[in-house]
Amino acid sequence: MDSFPIPEAAFDEDAIILAKKGAGKTVLAKDLVERSLDAGERTLIIDPKGDWWGLKSSADGKSDGYPVAVFGGQHGDMEFTPSNAEPLARMLANDNLPSIIDTSSLTLKERGAALTSFYRALYRHNRQSLFLVQDEVHQLAPQTPSGTEAYELKEIISTIVTLGRQRGFRLLSICQRVQLVDKTLVTQADTLIAMRLVHKRDKAPALDWFSGNAPDEFVALAKEKMGRLDVGQALVGCANLELFDLVRVPMNRTFDSSATPKRGEVQIEPSTLATADLSAVREALQANDAEPEVALSPDFSKDIARQISDARKEGYAKGFAEAERGKDKAHTDGIALGWRQARDAMHGALDRLKPEKAPALPPSKKGPAPAVTENRPRAASKNALPGITFTGPQRRVVDAISFWRGFGFDTPSRAQVAFVARYTYGGSSLKAALSSLRKIDVVNYPQPDHVSLGLDWPVPQASFDRLTSELSGPQSKALKPLLSGDTLSRAELAEATGYENGGSSLKAALSSLRTLGLIDYPSPGCVTAEPWLVALHQAETAP
Repeated sequence: MDSFPIPEAAFDEDAIILAKKGAGKTVLAKDLVERSLDAGERTLIIDPKGDWWGLKSSADGKSDGYPVAVFGGQHGDMEFTPSNAEPLARMLANDNLPSIIDTSSLTLKERGAALTSFYRALYRHNRQSLFLVQDEVHQLAPQTPSGTEAYELKEIISTIVTLGRQRGFRLLSICQRVQLVDKTLVTQADTLIAMRLVHKRDKAPALDWFSGNAPDEFVALAKEKMGRLDVGQALVGCANLELFDLVRVPMNRTFDSSATPKRGEVQIEPSTLATADLSAVREALQANDAEPEVALSPDFSKDIARQISDARKEGYAKGFAEAERGKDKAHTDGIALGWRQARDAMHGALDRLKPEKAPALPPSKKGPAPAVTENRPRAASKNALPGITFTGPQRRVVDAISFWRGFGFDTPSRAQVAFVARYTYGGSSLKAALSSLRKIDVVNYPQPDHVSLGLDWPVPQASFDRLTSELSGPQSKALKPLLSGDTLSRAELAEATGYENGGSSLKAALSSLRTLGLIDYPSPGCVTAEPWLVALHQAETAP
């Protein structure tokens, strides 16, 4: 084996690799996985893009690589779906079968449901050392998830990050959209590796970590070099070992299935792939299929199904997650007792899902107490709460934050607040209003570039029409074809809207919609509406 520039002890605890695309982060991660497989360690890779199956072949594609099992994707040995995710995780938690979970062929909703079930079962059952690699982790655990599935997936990943060590988890997370990822993954990492990062908001988390752990001279080196590193160069920091160095990563010994063909090149396929023994997996899944379903009373089933459906439509992700945890726990407590506990847990959680009445506020001397806003933030009431006097700009900001809370965004971004409050993002008016509200503890900054309310304030009912009434004409035009829930290429979207493909009008509309958390780019050149927005639209337009 070629000498590796980073000591193995640097990965005894959680680590994260931050780099823009093409900087060599997957090569580095595969080096670490190859070393883990050589040592016979239990290894599991979560692969949202379908890049990791090349581990099964040699670098030239002519001989066997590692006999890893691939579940899902175009090169899968077996499928990976929401229905088999939980029993598959139970089996892998109790066995040593190096595996790749490839979700590249799933829709965003399917991926969220399948991975949430998988992670939950893995966390419940795993008790041995497990090297868990999470590629494109910003897709799995974003700083601001949108919709129930995304919220629940981020929640269980956060649990593993903070509590998984005692259950044997050793994490390696890989991220190219640093400004979008849950910052817990960065702050909890004992080892941070930064490869080429260009944008200042992508650099900031890495530089903050280095500033808090590394000597001043290394921090200065990182600030100087980070945006100009060659492909394969990496700034390595390991707090436990007090190791800080600039290194170069060696090439992999397995097939590069993540390579992007250059102009004029044809992507080659390996002629030989190693085969994993999946007999135990098939037996475990067949045994799971054979288990009889628990019989529930029709009234109970219908009532719970209806309430859960209502909860999903209204976007109360946190309450629904609590109900689901109650149901998962019931399975482990026994059939009869368990379902009684699940019923109680679900009803309790679903009771909490009911919108609370706005707090009773004493009338001001100049008029009645403020009511829930119906369309846009209203002009200020000089005495909004006892002891607090809101100016017009302050009231616009408070109402804007409350507006987004109605759609499940408890900590909306500044851009979202600026949009509804009709301020310029980054402008002095918004900054002044937020600063003044923070001084009186009305507004908090729970995470960078996001805000939350520090007081009880009426939350308007989520409404699709109410949301779209805030959009401009070009924004509404670009969003409309995506509300079916389908993922469209930019060319298809341009044809549907009448915009020029690649033109500035379409680009501007999509950029602003993405900033507002209404759309996402699941893969290069493709656009989709966020699942929660599609569900809200379908719920209000259903006959």
